[in-house]
Amino acid sequence: ERGTLASRDATNEIAVKKRDLIEILTPRFSEKEILDLIDQVSFRYFLHNTLEDMSLHFPMALTLGNNRHTWHLQRLPNAPVTRVIQCTYDKPGLFSKMAGVFALYNMKILSANIFTLKNGLAFDIYEVTNPLDPLREGEMWDKAHRDVSLALEDRLPMDELIREKGNSVYPDGYKSPMAKKVKIDNDISDFFTVIEISSGTRIDLIYDLANKMFSLELDIRFARINSDEEKITGAFYVRDFAGQIGR
Repeated sequence: ERGTLASRDATNEIAVKKRDLIEILTPRFSEKEILDLIDQVSFRYFLHNTLEDMSLHFPMALTLGNNRHTWHLQRLPNAPVTRVIQCTYDKPGLFSKMAGVFALYNMKILSANIFTLKNGLAFDIYEVTNPLDPLREGEMWDKAHRDVSLALEDRLPMDELIREKGNSVYPDGYKSPMAKKVKIDNDISDFFTVIEISSGTRIDLIYDLANKMFSLELDIRFARINSDEEKITGAFYVRDFAGQIGR
């Protein structure tokens, strides 16, 4: 909407955010550590994230150590939604693994942004519906965190678990009456191919879509998803594994 990332407005906004971020983090980390990490982060990340989210992501990365991933949960006060601010090591199929774990715990992904760093880390932000049982939310999040770790190490039989989940939720082979639509757009973005979908909803649909894109060697960089009880619409911004967009 505003032109290139190198526009004057974008450059000024990025510079201000970097300065403020350094000021927030210097009591805990050296300026060199912060600047070295800043050099690994894309301009798009600074443009599309708040200072609050960045001040969570950066300490996670600087203290990750030998952990595979870590996250911070923000429960929204006026909606049954939790923001998952995550730092992890990027890998092909990351989004599908996250979507699979959320589906196993009946959490619908409402939006997702995945920002890959030059050093192989990923700064992710998901908005998902809360676990169904409010009395067991803490327990469910702990289990989900454990399963994410297993999924990232390819030690979780995701396809089998998702299939069992689908059979238990839709034992008679549920089919949505909603029309299914797919649109592929190579003109809307200079950086990504955009795959837009519209369909009836089910708990494992996002996992199925992400898994199919992964099997086609498409890497989901970020996604915008809206869903209710009957319908889901979404846009997936993808490149192939070589970093190219479609033409």
